[in-house]
Amino acid sequence: MEFIFIRHGHGEHLNDYPNRLNTPHPSLTEYGKFQVTQLRNEIKIDPDGLVLVSPTKRTIETETIIKNGMDFIISPSVGR
Repeated sequence: MEFIFIRHGHGEHLNDYPNRLNTPHPSLTEYGKFQVTQLRNEIKIDPDGLVLVSPTKRTIETETIIKNGMDFIISPSVGR
């Protein structure tokens, strides 16, 4: 069994660091989306594998790009 830990791409809350660190539910920036797309080209995730995602907006966006339409499970336990 293989475990792959992926965090998320560059988020909006980092654009004006440290003034925007308390931004609620920041999305990925265009740069963050680019980072994730590059990562998707570097790794292969088995379509039958189980993917767990923390419930933050930028992490869900990251996984949506990486899995390219495949299913994943959102779990608050991942962020603990």
